[in-house]
Amino acid sequence: MLELIDVDKSFDGLRALDGLSFTVEAGEILGLIGPNGSGKSTAFNCITGTLRCDRGTVTFQGEDVTRLRPHQISHHGIARTFQVVKPFPELSAMENVLVGGLYGGAGAKRTGEATASAMDVLDRVGLADKAELHAKSFTIVERKWLEVARALATRPRLLLLDEFMAGLGPQEIPHAVELVKSIRDSGVTIVLVEHVVKAITGACDRVVVLDAGRKLAEGSVSDIVNDPEVIEAYLGSRHASG
Repeated sequence: MLELIDVDKSFDGLRALDGLSFTVEAGEILGLIGPNGSGKSTAFNCITGTLRCDRGTVTFQGEDVTRLRPHQISHHGIARTFQVVKPFPELSAMENVLVGGLYGGAGAKRTGEATASAMDVLDRVGLADKAELHAKSFTIVERKWLEVARALATRPRLLLLDEFMAGLGPQEIPHAVELVKSIRDSGVTIVLVEHVVKAITGACDRVVVLDAGRKLAEGSVSDIVNDPEVIEAYLGSRHASG
């Protein structure tokens, strides 16, 4: 479904992505992990057109989208969340989600249809009872759920989740993992950038590990958590099995 081929991206001489290549298969949940500064969010920005690749190609469903602008990529069916969530504070949760439903991706183009869809996704993330409340009154965690709802309202084929579980309490992680799985089961392929190891092991079918902008390892969750290079570079010995 999605393929990055030899993608480079530098900032003032510092190479954030260095020949990065990986694929995402339709219907899977792919984990993208690595230390801070390894290039995960930069990869998301290159996929979604927020940043232009210096070199390399990004294809989505067989089409070269490397040079498309963010709104064009959204219309192709790619949605994302951001590490730092920025809802429209003076709008209600419903109105925030309607923005995605009416203007983003393959979202609904009629107000009635968009409203019904917005309520549906708010219900999926557990915010239906707060649909009419202003986003500025939400906690950080609630704003994260709202960010996911707004992305889902665009009816994406591919959803990129950038550390949306950061800040969740231990009791909230299982619900978040189940939400990710339910989104995939509804027909949306997912790439998950996450530092919460339980989220990676609980949700992902396959994992790509980045280090200094390069692909360090790739494989199943069990392969990755037992890979000596990954343990040394990122996970630490406490996450090794046995």
